[in-house]
This record gives sequence, C-alpha cells and structure tokens, in this order.
Amino acid sequence: GPLGQGFANAVGIAISEAHLAARFNRDGFNLFDSYVYCLAGDGCMMEGVSSEAASLAGHLRLHKLIVFYDDNETTIDGKTDLAFSEDVGARFAAYGWNVLHLSNGDSCDSGLYEKVVREAQSQTERPTIIVMKTTIGAGAGSGVEGTSKVHGGKLPNLETVRQKLLSPDGLRSTGDLVDLQVADLVEEELRAVAADGGDAGSGKVLPKFHVPRKVLSKFRAIGAAGDRKADLWDEKVQLYIRAFRAAEPDLVSDLERRVSGRYLTENWEAKVNEYLHREQKQIYANLRTLSNDFDRNDPEDDSGEPELKKARTTSSGCGSTFKYKAGRVYVAEVLKNFVAMNPAVIGGSADVASSCGGHFPEIQGHFLPPSFSERHKGASYAGRYIHFGVREHACLAILNGICSYSCLVPYSTLFTVFYQYGLPAIRMASISKFPVLYTPVV
Repeated sequence: GPLGQGFANAVGIAISEAHLAARFNRDGFNLFDSYVYCLAGDGCMMEGVSSEAASLAGHLRLHKLIVFYDDNETTIDGKTDLAFSEDVGARFAAYGWNVLHLSNGDSCDSGLYEKVVREAQSQTERPTIIVMKTTIGAGAGSGVEGTSKVHGGKLPNLETVRQKLLSPDGLRSTGDLVDLQVADLVEEELRAVAADGGDAGSGKVLPKFHVPRKVLSKFRAIGAAGDRKADLWDEKVQLYIRAFRAAEPDLVSDLERRVSGRYLTENWEAKVNEYLHREQKQIYANLRTLSNDFDRNDPEDDSGEPELKKARTTSSGCGSTFKYKAGRVYVAEVLKNFVAMNPAVIGGSADVASSCGGHFPEIQGHFLPPSFSERHKGASYAGRYIHFGVREHACLAILNGICSYSCLVPYSTLFTVFYQYGLPAIRMASISKFPVLYTPVV
C-alpha cells in the first residue's frame, strides 16, 4: 500500500507517453511509442484514488494504458462480498474504458495473455481493463487456496506446496500440460544441482530460494535485449537530431536537454528575477513608512508607552492608486514565467486554477484528445495543462507517475486544504524523491 497509488501512477505514465509523442514524434521517428501495463487487485478497485484516476483516463482516451485486474474476490478480512459487490467491468465501461475478460486467470499459458493484449492494442480510442478471474494462492491446496489465509501471511502448508510445485513427481501428479513440461525442467535442474554438490532435498525437491538455470538465463537474456533496444533508441535520437536540427532547432535543443537530464533552460531564472525585482521596486516605493520623529517633550503624550514603541505612520507620498496584490498572484506570475521558459514543465489543477492561478492557456494549451479541439481551442496531447477536475488525490498521484516517466517536470496548484486530500501521494513522492512542484494557496 497505499493501494490505488500505482494505478494512478500508471495513468500519469500514460499521460507522459501521449504528451511526449505529440511533442516530439515525427514521420519515421516515433521516439515515444510505448504501452503502459498495470496490475491491480480488488483493493485497488475499492480505493477512491483509482476511481478518480480511471475516470480521468477514460475521459482523456489514453488508449495505450492496459490494466490487468486480478479479480480473486479475496481481501485480508475475507471474501470481497463482505464489502464490495459492484460490477467493476460495468463501472469502467461507464468511465469510457474498453473492457475485456479473461475467465481463466490462473492459466500458465502465456498465449492467452498475449492474445488478450493484442486485442487491447487493436483499438485506439480507449484505455483497456482486462478482468481476470483468478484464485488467490492457486495450487496451495484445499482449505488454503482461494482464502484470506494466503493474502499476506505464510502458507500453513508450505512444505506440502513445495513438494507439489518444486518436484517432478508433484508436478506430474496435477495432470496439467504445462506442469508436465515444467516437471521435465525441474528434473533436469535437480540433476545439475546434484552434480554441483548442492543440496537437492535427496534429489526430489528443488532447494529453497533456488533459481533454475534456464529461468536465470532467460531473464538475463531479456535484460541484455533491453540494453540493446536502449542503444538502438539512443542511435535513433541522434538520427532525429541530425534530421530536424535545421528545420526545428528549438525542438531539437529541447530534446537534447531533456535526454541529457537537463529539464530546465539555462536562463529561466533571469525572467523570473526581472519580474520579482520590478514588483519589489513598486512595493517599496509605495510602502507606508514608520516614523519615530515624535516630540519627546510633548506634555499631551500620556500613552505610557516606552519611547521606542511610540511611532506614527505617514504616507510615503507616492500617491494612493497603488494596489497591493495577494500572495497567490505573485506565485501565479512566477509560475507563469517558469512554465513559459521551460517546455518540460507540465501540470494542472483540480478545478481551482481560476482561483489559484495555475493555467496559462496561451502558453500551455490544454492536454486533451485532439478530437476535443472543436470544442476547446488548443486541445491536443501536446498541451501542457491537465484539467484534473475535482479529483485532488488522483491529481497528485498522477503527477508522481509523470515524474517517474522522465523528461518532464510536473506541478500542481491547489488550495492547501486540498493538498491534505492527497497526502498519501505527497508522501510517496517524498519517499521516491520525485521533484514534483507543489504550489499551495492558503
């Protein structure tokens, strides 16, 4: 926990992918083109923050977001029907999601999951939730699997389970076709362990914490393949830079900064400081002054106050037309300069931007599906302002996801009391050392 945070983070990652793709991708150069996969459980579906995030994701049509919902109907205190009986699929359909079902989520056949993912990817209008019916603790045996006993505690019959799932005889006894294949692999691994002089449980059960060689080899190969893909992506970035530097120099400079870890422009402070110095000069010129030029021998002064406290205010003589600004106005102006000078800055507000001053349409536009442009001028995934609606908790948790994607600096503007709504997300940002910018207004 806290449950639901990861779900909202996934929405933030999907927002980042859509935004960076709209900002940088060009014909033949899809630098940002990835799907976001999220695994969620019954607890996540009960949490309010995931409902807020799911509603926004459906509204924004984040079709590259795919959520696997592990529907095992079990929580710590018992079966979910004690407190949770809604049709989650119908709820997500109402949010505007593509809803798919996998009736046998206990299956070890990877082809089933590949097929449903391809189906999710076949449409480009909606995020997808795959409702998987599963058995918690599948394989743990009667009286244990499918119960809250295996939700977070140690299996009471752990050795029996080890005998069943980590020995050739136990695997063959299930009659499952996949288990039969795994049994041959385990038998081969036991011979290798014995040849190396290891403890193989008298040659019948794999040792505790043992990682089979073929599993280790496969995962290391996946890591190496990932490294190669990263190298290819770096090469593609360099080709992109050479291809577009002349035609779009600002865009290329922006990309170069971000991929090198520099998300802010070099001179952004200058404009902010210029504004602050100008405002400070005006304030100082119009301040009322305190004066201590009273007559120490005035017989009518019977206030009894110490002399150092005797003072009277006088006008500075600069006229009475000067209007003092609320602190939030200065914050908004500084933020506006910050956003204008740094294209990596993206953020939003939970329906209080007009009060807190966090949206600058002429600079940011609107992060909305392009199809919304007929109703909302400037609507595009390239927009840098996210309309979170009245979803404070999801707003802050989504910003964590945006931060984790890299190449972006997220911010929010809310009243202080609304930040208290989202304290779990702020705590997660702190633990994760995410540089999220919060601008609270009292």
